[in-house]
Amino acid sequence: MENRYGPNSYDCSSSVYYSLIAGGFLPEQNIIGNTEGLFGDLERHGWQQLKASNGYFDTHRGDIFIWGDRGSTAGSAGHTGIFVDNDNIIHCNYGYNGITVNNHDTIWGYNGKPTINIYRYGGGTPTSPKPNPPANDVDYMRKYGQVRWNQKIIKVDDHTRFQGILQVISNELSGLTPSNHTTDTEWLNNGVPMAGISWADGTPNSSTEGKTFRFDQDVMNIVDYDVPSNGIAVMVAGYKVWVDATFARKA
Repeated sequence: MENRYGPNSYDCSSSVYYSLIAGGFLPEQNIIGNTEGLFGDLERHGWQQLKASNGYFDTHRGDIFIWGDRGSTAGSAGHTGIFVDNDNIIHCNYGYNGITVNNHDTIWGYNGKPTINIYRYGGGTPTSPKPNPPANDVDYMRKYGQVRWNQKIIKVDDHTRFQGILQVISNELSGLTPSNHTTDTEWLNNGVPMAGISWADGTPNSSTEGKTFRFDQDVMNIVDYDVPSNGIAVMVAGYKVWVDATFARKA
């Protein structure tokens, strides 16, 4: 997989998200989340989790499966796809290096028979109450595991060469209190490498004097979280940058 956002490659969860959005089961503006975030997104949009009867699920075409225990299915720990009939699934998978149709129980067995969760649109009986909404913006972003910047234009408040790297500081992006001096700690934690941005105000990219910018990478995985500072960390041009979770959520 080179890019989970298509159109030439996906992963298991992004392919399900795009299918649900295309079918009108999720709103167009819904973020393309991961396997862990899929639980909540399904429950918020009319999908209900089915109960097994004597260890057996009476699956139908259109049902969605999620493998793994809720709370620990992010990344390779979980898997998801859609039933095309009672027994077979369509899913994006590593084993076949693409999107294939396979017998569910066969593939499930090959993968060690993880916990099965089945969701059906508008049917079934919920097995547990809906989770409480996130208590803060860091936890909200943690559900999705990524930031989509939507080509947002961000204001530059300072720029310098710090530890040999040309960087900018944006107070709104970082959640910093405006001041006349950017500290070394702020440059270390919140400095954005110019190698990962493009000026949005017409300034030539060969210049270091831009006043506003966009990130070159519009979707970024979140690599760290800090609730006390309302911070989440992303990688920009190979460097870890802490940004304000509220600003990222509203991007």
